[in-house]
Amino acid sequence: MGALYVWAEATCLTVYVIASVIGTIICFLTSNYSVVPFIVPLFVQVLAKANVRFRKRHQDALLELPSQKEDPVFIMDTTGRVILSVGKTYDLFEQYSHPGF
Repeated sequence: MGALYVWAEATCLTVYVIASVIGTIICFLTSNYSVVPFIVPLFVQVLAKANVRFRKRHQDALLELPSQKEDPVFIMDTTGRVILSVGKTYDLFEQYSHPGF
């Protein structure tokens, strides 16, 4: 897993706030007043969120790929109405005022 993703999550303030809330709830419910209920949720959140971001690091590039191509890219419904188009196809439909929009 990328250390950059772990560092980005470790420097996020919301991770510490959520870990503090979870630790407070655990301490209140179990009467176990130690630092462990605060540290464990912190590590779990940082590692889980970093793992998710690391695995989805290429998704934005893949989603942007169709809009970069010259090929026509659009989705039509069964009646022939254009539901979605991206990139140069969208510009072309906008230029000629395609009735599907």
